[in-house]
Amino acid sequence: MDEVSSRPLRGILWAARKLGIDIPALLAGLPFDEAALERDARVDWDVFVDFVERLQAAVGGLPGLRKVGELHHEAFPEVNKVVGQFASPLRFFRFFWGPITRSAFPHVLVDYVEQPPDRVVVTLTLPEKYRDCPGFFVISEGATRNGTLYIGLPPAQVQMDLRPRSATYRVTLPAPRRPAGTIDDMAEAAIAGVEAVHDRFIQMFRNSEARSAVGDRQRRQRAASAWKLTRREAQVLELLLRGQSNKEIASSLKCAESTVELHVTRVLRKSGASSRMELASRFWMGT
Repeated sequence: MDEVSSRPLRGILWAARKLGIDIPALLAGLPFDEAALERDARVDWDVFVDFVERLQAAVGGLPGLRKVGELHHEAFPEVNKVVGQFASPLRFFRFFWGPITRSAFPHVLVDYVEQPPDRVVVTLTLPEKYRDCPGFFVISEGATRNGTLYIGLPPAQVQMDLRPRSATYRVTLPAPRRPAGTIDDMAEAAIAGVEAVHDRFIQMFRNSEARSAVGDRQRRQRAASAWKLTRREAQVLELLLRGQSNKEIASSLKCAESTVELHVTRVLRKSGASSRMELASRFWMGT
């Protein structure tokens, strides 16, 4: 269930169009279109990464993607009707980085820490099984900076530490318009209702992911038995199926790259596959 909600994609497309990007050309050949996104179709993470990489080229690199993120909020003026009465930027960011982000990107790990009265530290991490996407982290930086515009406040100050598969945002929030104790009761009730719905979705995803992990482990055990793999070769198989290179596998297993090459050759021979792609096909289609 490594899928992305259509909602952030709609916002990204809206921002891209505002920046003058040819949307039909951007989407050409991808397995979704704007109509599908309007129907709330979810998009596979790998497809999302392909889309972001195309957009990155179209807007001139990562700085252009940051601008996409900064414009993202303009695509959803209705959000202001729900959260516009919030006095506390901290409360809004808890909502933004909590149920909203976790249900839009349920496979992305979110570590959210508040440092009252006006600071937040957020770290996003992609588990190893998912393809890296620096553009996603940069778009998120822009969206974080201008997220406070949803509640009628100036942009936040954001310092981003971008790393492979991860980014940390150190955020300084603008001052609230009113004391936190005067938050509108109806707005708080509305946000609580939204959070409850998103929390249920997140729990469904976690349950599905746990079942999938058990199924993948059993499948690897059957393949290792059928192909008569050694314990080390079975470990190499698992990392191969994650899409890791020989260099990355050597780093994971703390051994020489030449040793990994030998293991890979043996796994391919025992499985009867002539390439990594054929190996993956044989694994998923049955041994």
